[in-house]
Amino acid sequence: LQGMGLDQPVFADPAEPITYVGQTIALVCAETEVDAQDIADFVSAHCIGYRGVPQEHGKPDWWAKPILAIDDAVRVGSIFPDNPHRAPYMNHVWRVTRPGSRFDWADTARDPLDKTHQVTDGMVRGVPCRIASGTQATGGQIHFYMEPQATLVVPADKDGLVVHPSTQSPMEMHQSSAMILGSQYNKIDVRVPQVGGGFGGKTEQTRFVTAAAVLAAHKLKRPVRLALTREQDTAMIGKRHGYYGQYQVAIDAGEIRPEDKGLIHGFFNRMWGDGGAFYDCSFIVSNCIQTRADSAYNVRDFRNEIDVCRTNHAPSTAMRSFGDVQMKVILESAVDDAAFSVGMRAEEVREKNLYARGDVTPFGQALSFCYMREVWDYLKETSDFERKAQDVETFNAKNRWRKRGIAMIPTKYGSGYNLAMLEQATALISIFQGDGSVVIHQGGVEMGQGLVTNIRQIAAYVLDIPMDMIEIKAPVTSVIPNPTSTGGSTGTAYNGEAVKQLCADMRARIQAFAQKMLHEKGPDWCTSKGIDYWNHPDTGWTTKVPAPGGGEVMIWQNLIALAHSERIGLTATFTAKVKGGDVATPALEYKPFEDQPGIPGYTPTEAAPGEFDNFVGFTYSGACAVVEVDILTGETKVLSTDLVYDMGWSLNPAIDIGQVEGAFVQGLGYVLTEQLVFQPDGPEAGRLNTLNTWRYKPPATTTIPLELNTHLFPRSLAPHVPESPYEGVLSSKEVGEPPLVLAASVFLAVKTAVRESRVERGLPGLFRMDAPATVQEVRRAAEVALN
Repeated sequence: LQGMGLDQPVFADPAEPITYVGQTIALVCAETEVDAQDIADFVSAHCIGYRGVPQEHGKPDWWAKPILAIDDAVRVGSIFPDNPHRAPYMNHVWRVTRPGSRFDWADTARDPLDKTHQVTDGMVRGVPCRIASGTQATGGQIHFYMEPQATLVVPADKDGLVVHPSTQSPMEMHQSSAMILGSQYNKIDVRVPQVGGGFGGKTEQTRFVTAAAVLAAHKLKRPVRLALTREQDTAMIGKRHGYYGQYQVAIDAGEIRPEDKGLIHGFFNRMWGDGGAFYDCSFIVSNCIQTRADSAYNVRDFRNEIDVCRTNHAPSTAMRSFGDVQMKVILESAVDDAAFSVGMRAEEVREKNLYARGDVTPFGQALSFCYMREVWDYLKETSDFERKAQDVETFNAKNRWRKRGIAMIPTKYGSGYNLAMLEQATALISIFQGDGSVVIHQGGVEMGQGLVTNIRQIAAYVLDIPMDMIEIKAPVTSVIPNPTSTGGSTGTAYNGEAVKQLCADMRARIQAFAQKMLHEKGPDWCTSKGIDYWNHPDTGWTTKVPAPGGGEVMIWQNLIALAHSERIGLTATFTAKVKGGDVATPALEYKPFEDQPGIPGYTPTEAAPGEFDNFVGFTYSGACAVVEVDILTGETKVLSTDLVYDMGWSLNPAIDIGQVEGAFVQGLGYVLTEQLVFQPDGPEAGRLNTLNTWRYKPPATTTIPLELNTHLFPRSLAPHVPESPYEGVLSSKEVGEPPLVLAASVFLAVKTAVRESRVERGLPGLFRMDAPATVQEVRRAAEVALN
């Protein structure tokens, strides 16, 4: 049994039912890939069939039927307990409530499956408010990395194994390899080459590919290569979580103080997530949502509540933005409805409720260096929002069946893993005396995000030597034994910090040696040995000096050779403790034991909740999107998007802008075109039918905005810039995940366009439009009659 909840078998247990179509039953090994695939296909077609699960005594009636939708899971009570008996250290933050919040204005007992949209009048702390109620659902998403899951395992001496998995998590693959064999960890050496994309799908779920290959290599005593086809990968590997949210928002109607119109006084939201058949990362993703659910808004009476449903799908897993894009679609839809209920633009309401410096989040973390408002103002200016909004209004007045929409949203995104144990990184440096070249081992996985380039830059900057003299090695667990997974946008931030401090220590060591030589031998001797970098203030030890045998060498090279001859250590290691993420979060609420659900195979425990620490820091960003929607067909064209992203001091603007745009486009696919379709009934109910690009639609050329403007927020506009250690490596910030959330702006723009058409045709302006906004969903939401 593997995974965070220790509940998912590598191969299905013959004594237990299959829990989802795509679960691994067996592994076929053969001399060639083609033979292995042919045998596996034959077994699948002629030796294995699916039938319904017989009703078992002591299990609820619904247990024998596949649960394929969140609605069905909520209806029958298929909810995971928060603290499973197999892994009681798991925790699930059930609620986040701002201390002192009151909800006498909200219908807290509302039927979870009541999906009506309505506006009522109410009083919140003596203030007349409109209370907008509604629901919003978001779907799953396939990671669709370029390289499917793959592992190569090679037997080594003394029953050892060298494992080459395509993973973001070398430590976890090391763990799975040792666990499935029952061996000591020092018998396993995990080496991770560059990975062809990950996006979270190659963290926990890679265990079930790696462990299977390890077992085969151990049994056969031969090298084994296991590479999934695209269809196998998509069927077997979990995906982004789908969520369903039911919200109530209390917004000031301006009846007492007109200038307060649009202030959000209350937000009450309940969410249910599609966890799939096993625990996997569901509760970690839920916790990340809980502590980012407030987004960029300071709301006095605030509560967000989450339960995780068990369904008969592949276990939902980590994916880029870790649930935050789903939460933002739900939250911003709620804000959008609230703004409409008081006759305001959503952007006016958003701006009025933004966090300011010194505010405190609902879970108790102070925003000591918040400049969300400055980022918002910069976006508003650079996007020319007011002109674009006027152009949209003019276009809509002249067109009945094509409508344009504009939306501008802010995002505050918490950084880090929220667990002090993971807020660390280790690096090792070795310098060769022959030519002064450098090798650095570190724990970060290169997946195309530019991690190696950034870390080489950091090392070159601190050591003050050319980048081409530095080699950054991929993770090897026999060298860096416990590397934190490369995810959550921490790869460069954490490993770069370790390399920075390691190189600073080595630089100080070399400088101390040179000063010792100067003191003991004198300046003439140092000059004759070509180590007098202090005489070259502009170029330092990169200065070229004559070599004894002719030609030129750098002073650095002479220094390193001399240091080696004097037995000065040219290797070093350093473990960096990432600061800021090691303070326990004070205001979190866990479901009482007596209220914990129980389902077959899962019983709750009374274990104390696990640790959940503060964020290391925050990024602030925003996006403005303009779309045009064909109301009759449901087709959407993204006319323009303007992105502003807070990178701090960017290590490499070219890489960072590429990351912002790549994440944003991946988010575009999620909110517009990427829809999972499952077989609804029959013997293979729950089979995923959208296995490849014939039926599943990642972003294509027509999805990309016609105009895409990306800006890194100028550091000079940020007031009260924090000093180290409250910033990332060399005052930079992370970039991998937060920009994906900005794609929610496009979904909101589509919703705005559909609303324009509905209101023009006399239909209610409050309506349900779920994500993704496919052509089918847009047409359904638009409610255009065929006659």
